[in-house]
Amino acid sequence: MVSFQVRRLSRLSVIASLISCQCILFAPSASFAQTAELPKIAVFPPLVHFDTAQQQSSAIENRLNLDDLANSIEETLRSTRQFKVIERNPEILKSTVFKEIAVTRSDEPIDPTEGGSKTAYEDAIKQYGLNNGVDLIIQPIISHYSMDFKIVPYEEMPGKFKLTKIGNMDLIVKVIEPGTGQIKYQLSNSTRLDAMPDIVPEKLLPAVGTIWGPLSNKAGKELTAQMISAMMPILVVQVSGNSIFCNRGQNAGMVVGDRYELYALGETMFDPTTKAPLGRDEVQLGDVIVKRIAEKFTTVEAIGKLSGTPKPGDILRKKSN
Repeated sequence: MVSFQVRRLSRLSVIASLISCQCILFAPSASFAQTAELPKIAVFPPLVHFDTAQQQSSAIENRLNLDDLANSIEETLRSTRQFKVIERNPEILKSTVFKEIAVTRSDEPIDPTEGGSKTAYEDAIKQYGLNNGVDLIIQPIISHYSMDFKIVPYEEMPGKFKLTKIGNMDLIVKVIEPGTGQIKYQLSNSTRLDAMPDIVPEKLLPAVGTIWGPLSNKAGKELTAQMISAMMPILVVQVSGNSIFCNRGQNAGMVVGDRYELYALGETMFDPTTKAPLGRDEVQLGDVIVKRIAEKFTTVEAIGKLSGTPKPGDILRKKSN
């Protein structure tokens, strides 16, 4: 088992990630936003932390490329057709955030938004937001990952073996408002890769780096889908018979067979004294399952009997395991 527990900030790993990854700016499409100016969101390159120099050297030796994760996030955002993804020159990023993050001490905590580096990091993102007109900054952080292989004899074909790639990746993402440094959203996601086995002629293990690409791709898609759901909930747009249609299409994180909880939203409540909005009551109607995924929408159906009638505006949330 090759396992890296992320605890300390490695200057080399952060510098390498900032150089190799590109900063991505995106904004919701006109179909989701009616304002004259669409908000810009900058996705910073992922930060990864290694516990020891030996672990870091092993990662470099196995050519673990952070571009794989960044590209997965970018691809998923583009494929939703809900965002305009604009690639920006990484030199702009290096001129601001690069300098501040690279000098973080090795004994600092994993997260540059905490500890002694917090002020420098906040100053850097404020300056970046000011220089580039960015409304929100997304900072992915790889907190832990492990990779391994499982190889066993293939009983149906003597002399052959079944080789399975196994991996885990824990990610944190912080959505930060650069003007204030306020964290608008903080999400975490744990991805497990247990791929279909390959049939191989010899009991030889390939380089563990071959697991990184599929693991990063899956982790990036899951994290982005979770982020989009937090910022832009999955909504019911139409109901026809047993079919419930929602505003997610292909490559937006929904998978046929996945289960979701369906919630009906009540009217917005207001404080009688201050008149300030207090939010909306939510009533769980039941569970639904994904049946079909079209280019721009997904069809779900109820599992069993719902406690109420679904309607446009109701919310779907991924059912926890």
